[in-house]
Amino acid sequence: MKGMTCNMKGVIDRMEDGFAIILIEERNDEFKVRKTKLPEGSKEGTWLNIAYSDGFYSIHSIDEDMTQKMEQSSTLLLKKLQKRKKTSKFKRK
Repeated sequence: MKGMTCNMKGVIDRMEDGFAIILIEERNDEFKVRKTKLPEGSKEGTWLNIAYSDGFYSIHSIDEDMTQKMEQSSTLLLKKLQKRKKTSKFKRK
């Protein structure tokens, strides 16, 4: 794949010790980058447009559409879970 560039999506999974851990689902891979190298406005859960070339990842921009879509999906799932019965099916002794 030398010399070829592949464009893909990645998501910021977590921040730790001044680094962001980016997950690349389509390659089943992850990499870390200094928080200072992230696009402005990046946070956990932000989706990014990423290029892969010669064994290295580079972040091009935030994928606003994918980030919003995934945030809405998470919000809907959370609301569904909150609507469920709040009491346990198990009896206490």
